[in-house]
Amino acid sequence: MKQYPCPRFIPALLLAAGLLGLPLASVATPISVPVPASAPYGGNLTFSGNVALTGLYTSDVNPSGFSLGVNKKASDWALVVAPTGELDYFDNHGNAVAVGGNYTLLEFHKNTNLDTSLYAGYLSVAHGQVDPLAPNPVVGNFAANAYVSYLKSIDTSPDAAGLNLTSFLKQNQWIANANFGYRLRPIYTEIGFDYNQTNYQYTGAPIFFGIPLPLVPNYSSSVPVHVFYLLNENLAAGGAYTFTQVNNTQGGRLQLNNVGAAALQASSLPLFGWGNLTGLAEVGAVNTNATPGIPFNTNFSTVYYQLKLNYEHRFSSASTLDFDLLGERNIQTSVSSLAYVSSTLGLNVTYRPTSSWYILASLGNFEHNQYLELPRNDKRYGFGASVTRHLGFQWWILQGLDVSLAYNYTMNDSNFVGKTYSQNVVSLTGSIPFDSLLGHL
Repeated sequence: MKQYPCPRFIPALLLAAGLLGLPLASVATPISVPVPASAPYGGNLTFSGNVALTGLYTSDVNPSGFSLGVNKKASDWALVVAPTGELDYFDNHGNAVAVGGNYTLLEFHKNTNLDTSLYAGYLSVAHGQVDPLAPNPVVGNFAANAYVSYLKSIDTSPDAAGLNLTSFLKQNQWIANANFGYRLRPIYTEIGFDYNQTNYQYTGAPIFFGIPLPLVPNYSSSVPVHVFYLLNENLAAGGAYTFTQVNNTQGGRLQLNNVGAAALQASSLPLFGWGNLTGLAEVGAVNTNATPGIPFNTNFSTVYYQLKLNYEHRFSSASTLDFDLLGERNIQTSVSSLAYVSSTLGLNVTYRPTSSWYILASLGNFEHNQYLELPRNDKRYGFGASVTRHLGFQWWILQGLDVSLAYNYTMNDSNFVGKTYSQNVVSLTGSIPFDSLLGHL
């Protein structure tokens, strides 16, 4: 159930530190491991989390802030306090429940007007494994999971321009999804539903040169469908279709997306005897219809792809090397409600030389945004690295101390006035994880 990235403090910090370029992570839907149905029932209740304190330096506290089309660089020091906690129940019949949340306090040394606090909470439930290559659930061939959360975060997209460095743009989001899978080997069918409601607010007054700025909420929902044919125990091929609808209140704007793709999924697929490949690759086409467009209605089709690939090489039980390739090309909607084609690709490397050291390197992240209704193109580049040392001790429920040093660089290159900027961030974080078994049920 507890699927922590390392260092464990990152899930709590991403809400505030996303604007500052720290590595991002997300809370995953819990995945249980089924066991034979003949096994006696057993369930566990645990409480875990961490308390993290980060000090950081940024070369530009709000790089998307601009005045009269001229970026105003403003370096600063900041302190981030981020406690997080999660209550978990899981049993050996494939059932799991997680309830958790976190709070983040962000305070700057010079730009105190940008001080803010953020928080998040979530609930996740699961039965079995919604995965075509997973073993059958304990009871029948049906698997399901669901997830709902509310979170406050800082929008760091190129379109989220600050107001003369006086404010951040906050996202207040409700996120919900559900997935249902059924196995009738060798056929596996999965259907889902995703919902996202995003409301925006500025941490300061939303006034730009005396003009109030409209903050338009977005409401999006999508229905993804997958059908796979199991080629063998490690490989499945099939097709995917997703229908997405985006609404907001700016002129009654509506955007409809249709995605059709061929899909290939691998699970622990041996490669050349070196290691195992896991992940999903989809390639197809996406069509969108956005109305009313600015200055005209938009009906546009382009190539779609999605990549989620992980290659793991295991040197020993405590030493591993992982490569993660992530990418997507799809039609999105910006803060201003304009449609754009977003193409992303990133390669991350994780190296664990021992159980006490953890090294994460983002070798390169690239994002290209091409707006459909404006002559605007944005290219965003980023790279970084972090080194974490785990100092082992155990006292009460405390599980040692993680100390992490990180560096990240981000640069946005745009042909639009005021949208070109760069940022360097150096951070030092101390995190104390805790984990407690509350009881057997």
